[in-house]
Amino acid sequence: MSGDPTPADAPPKWKSYAPDGAGVYITEGKARIKFPTENEVFYNPVQEFNRDMSIAAITAWSKMFLSERVAQAKKGAAGGRKGAAKSTPANRKSGAGGGESSVPPPPRPTPSGGQKKVKGPAKKAADESIETTTPTTDDSSSSSAPPPPPLPPPHPLLPAIPNAYIHTHTTIDPATLPEIDLSSDELINEKFTILEALSASGLRAIRYAKSISNVGKIVANDLLQEAVDAIAANVRDNAVEDVVVANKGDAAAVMYQAVRSRFDVIDLDPYGSVSPFTDAAVQAVSDGGLLCITCTDMAVLAGSQPDACWAKYGGMPIPNAAFCHDMALRILLQHIQTSAARYRRNITPLASFSIDFYVRVFVRVDSVAKLVKKTAGKSSMVYNCTGCRIFVTQPIGKSSENGDGEKIGPLCGPAIGGPFYNGPIHDPEFVARMLQEVKSAEHSNKYGTRTRMLGMLTVVAEELPMPFYYDCAALSQTVKSNCPPLKEIFSALLNMGYKVSTTHASPNSIKTNAPGRAIWDMMRAYIVLHPITTKNFSADAPGKTILSHKQQSTVSFAAHPASNPPSRTVKLVRYQINPTKNWGPMARAGKKGERGIGEAEGKISKTRNEERAERHRVANEARQKQHAEEEEEKKWRNLHKRKAEDEEEGEEGSSKVAKIEEEATTGE
Repeated sequence: MSGDPTPADAPPKWKSYAPDGAGVYITEGKARIKFPTENEVFYNPVQEFNRDMSIAAITAWSKMFLSERVAQAKKGAAGGRKGAAKSTPANRKSGAGGGESSVPPPPRPTPSGGQKKVKGPAKKAADESIETTTPTTDDSSSSSAPPPPPLPPPHPLLPAIPNAYIHTHTTIDPATLPEIDLSSDELINEKFTILEALSASGLRAIRYAKSISNVGKIVANDLLQEAVDAIAANVRDNAVEDVVVANKGDAAAVMYQAVRSRFDVIDLDPYGSVSPFTDAAVQAVSDGGLLCITCTDMAVLAGSQPDACWAKYGGMPIPNAAFCHDMALRILLQHIQTSAARYRRNITPLASFSIDFYVRVFVRVDSVAKLVKKTAGKSSMVYNCTGCRIFVTQPIGKSSENGDGEKIGPLCGPAIGGPFYNGPIHDPEFVARMLQEVKSAEHSNKYGTRTRMLGMLTVVAEELPMPFYYDCAALSQTVKSNCPPLKEIFSALLNMGYKVSTTHASPNSIKTNAPGRAIWDMMRAYIVLHPITTKNFSADAPGKTILSHKQQSTVSFAAHPASNPPSRTVKLVRYQINPTKNWGPMARAGKKGERGIGEAEGKISKTRNEERAERHRVANEARQKQHAEEEEEKKWRNLHKRKAEDEEEGEEGSSKVAKIEEEATTGE
């Protein structure tokens, strides 16, 4: 081995000590914050990716938002903010400053709900398309290129799941987007405001101030005076006093007070659920503004605590569903949509991510009454069969974008979840601009997690707008077969005439518009090629029932040109493995002197282990006591039964009765 080994007790790269020993420094990106002592350090390195993604998202949004504002002002709209309110992703021509040189991006869907119904030749072309959302390399210029394989029949034998979003969904190449220069004469004086409602140390606000252009003011708010003092000190140390203002106040109260003077960006990163702050946030963000929301209570959103999810978010997750992470995102978006609709405001999800132990969504908010009326059509219930693992969705309101949904079969009633948001959860142009921003920072220290950002954003760009996904391993487990390679699954579904993509939320999972019957036809065809034994199936096993049905579709596993999307062919970190032990959330922030550097680095404190052990001990004792009581009750029931039987025998049984009573008393 070359080079000096790193000592086992060496501090991590993000932590350093003051030369005089009077403090601990935490460095992330372009920001550096100071804590007086080790015991007061409250920093979780896991969340660096969260902050990096937020900087890229706000940067991408600001270019689109400010250019729209200028474009609307040029058109003579009464007031820049009013004009921005009318500008939604549905009527954006491009994100490039609104000037004459703007180049319109490729056709794209309308995530805001303003999707036009596809008709005529366009609908026919969409129906005949069997391409995935991932672009393929154009080899038409090469005369030596082999001709493409013949296309399958334009219409699958089994109808695809109705969804108009999927027909117009596209992946936008960031290189084709017109660059928006915020330092241009047209945009340099355009500013926007940010509220970090739950700031703690001020690290996030300082990073925003040092990494994002055209920020006019950032309010870093916290409820505790000691936190506000720390924020103010860190702001001075980083020389961003002209942008960041430390503020003491209750987060919800600060947002309610800002309803008449709204913030353009509101960032909420609470410990646990965002639900106590949602109502205030949807009112306090400006028209066309951005909500950046994190929820760390994945046990609630993903199905482990459905009752708590209903109480906090108004949605019912399905416990143990393979698509639990996608459903967590959609329940959160439905919660935000419902809150916004009360105030005649519409939401457009720009990007939604399931990351590590939390979810993070970036949502645009507009005051567009006609779109608010469509919120029922963007809300659905889901019926999930616990046996065959097939799910179907049912819109609560009528919506041409979602069709009538698939008919619900008798096997798909055991588990019902929702309501959830059924529209697209990513905006193609916004994701492309995030990718453009991250790629442009290749030679800077702006994003410490740049490699992972590129991987996740590339997968998200390819992801179909269909709700939920299938876990391929779970499908194979149902019929007790080997799991088909992902490339073969893609090829089979594409050859049948359906669309398919991966999902960022789960590896080895697929999103598709193929109905459940077509999914199982594919698995039946795979089992024909790779036979299995059915000896181990019980009489009522779902797998046995599935395999007893005849295959309806013609399935071909021949390699399809679009079966290997770019995110798989390019070397990217698509699904990061936890890099360190105990990679996850840290303990809730306590008061001064209660925070330890050990917890900050993800280690579980001895006190928490002792508390957990005590809970397990009490629970075990309760179970043992209950078991003993049940055994005692069972013993006495048997005793009385024997006594009654012997008493029926008359005098001959009297001696037996006495003996039984003696046994009961002595416990023999």
